[in-house]
Amino acid sequence: MALLVHILEDRKVIIKTMKTYMVKFATGEFGHLVLLSIFDCVDDTKLIKQTVLAELLTSLDEVIKNKYGKKVLLYLLNPRDPDHVLPEIIRLLEKGDGNTHSKKDPAVRKNELLEVVSPPLLEYLCENAVTMVTDKGQSVMVRDILLSALGDLRPAMTAVAQRASLGLIPGGDSAGQDITAAFMEIGAGITP
Repeated sequence: MALLVHILEDRKVIIKTMKTYMVKFATGEFGHLVLLSIFDCVDDTKLIKQTVLAELLTSLDEVIKNKYGKKVLLYLLNPRDPDHVLPEIIRLLEKGDGNTHSKKDPAVRKNELLEVVSPPLLEYLCENAVTMVTDKGQSVMVRDILLSALGDLRPAMTAVAQRASLGLIPGGDSAGQDITAAFMEIGAGITP
């Protein structure tokens, strides 16, 4: 969390030094927290896109299937969401709010990063809908992708709906409940 207090030049050096290790950071028990702080306090979203996100998105399958990697992706979709981030971590990240080295509005930073991750996440969901909706851990990703990703959600929703049309096996497919809830939650926001 030292990134929260370092000056701009130091942050850039730290991030560039981490290059080629982003997937290891994302999938690590403590390393993923470093990425959350980068997303929270580094204004240079172009640098984040070129170093952190480029590497994570090329290994999306590995990242999304990892418990900590999934937290990183969920954070990009919904920063500081108490459904996915422990209160202690949120409090720790809040210590960096208003630091003198971050000038960009957090909402702008979030949106710029979301614009980068949304298309690959939507594509991944389209290609892996069956696996994602039937895996309890990944079904949470389905809901958050459909609720938060930017862009055309229809292909991803169609892929999920096709899986849902296959029917549910009582007691054998717990993801169906999550999918039904996700569709009900976002149904009001989608217009044909």
